[in-house]
Amino acid sequence: MSRPVWPGQPFPLGPSWDGEGTNFSLFSENAESVELCLFDGAGNEERIQLQERAAFNWHCYLPGVGPGQRYGYRVHGPYEPSTGARFNPSKLLIDPYAKAIEGPVRWDRANTLPYVPSLEEDADLTIDDSDSAAAVPKSIVVESPRGSTRCGARTAACRGRASSSRRSPSRAGACRCRARMRSVSRCSHR
Repeated sequence: MSRPVWPGQPFPLGPSWDGEGTNFSLFSENAESVELCLFDGAGNEERIQLQERAAFNWHCYLPGVGPGQRYGYRVHGPYEPSTGARFNPSKLLIDPYAKAIEGPVRWDRANTLPYVPSLEEDADLTIDDSDSAAAVPKSIVVESPRGSTRCGARTAACRGRASSSRRSPSRAGACRCRARMRSVSRCSHR
C-alpha cells in the first residue's frame, strides 16, 4: 500500500493526532535510519521509512492515520555491544513517547532481546535476526484532548468547531492548520 508521507515536525515527540492525520516523532542520536511500522487489525505490518531528521528526532506526518492506529519502530544502526550500541531492526520497539500501548509482552511468541539468549558470559555478542513483532505490544495513537489543536492555535474557528461539532465528535477541536506538518515557517494563526 502506498500512502502519502509528509515531512511532519520533530516536536512534540511521540504521536500527535490533529483530527486529519498524525505526526510521529522519535529521538535517536545514533540511528542510521528509522522505520515506522503500522499494524492493521490482523497484525499485518506496513513499514514507512522516515526520511526527515532534525535535532536527532526522526519524524513524519501521515494524513488519514488517527486514533486506534497500532504502531512501533524498527531502528537501524550499528550492533557493537563493546561500545554499547545494540541496534537491531529485527526487533520491534515500543514508542517511548506513546500515550498508550496494548497488552503485555508475549514472551512465548518471539525473542525480544536483540541478541541470541544463552547462559554464556558474552551472549549479547551474537545478534538475533528473528522478528519480535509477535511478542511486542504495539503503541497506539490516541485522540488529543478536546479543544487542543496541532498548531497550538485557539482561534474562534477552532473553538467554534470544538463546541458545535455534532456530526463528528472525534474531529471536535481539530485545527486545519498544516503549517507545522508541511515545514512552513509560520502558522497563519499566530
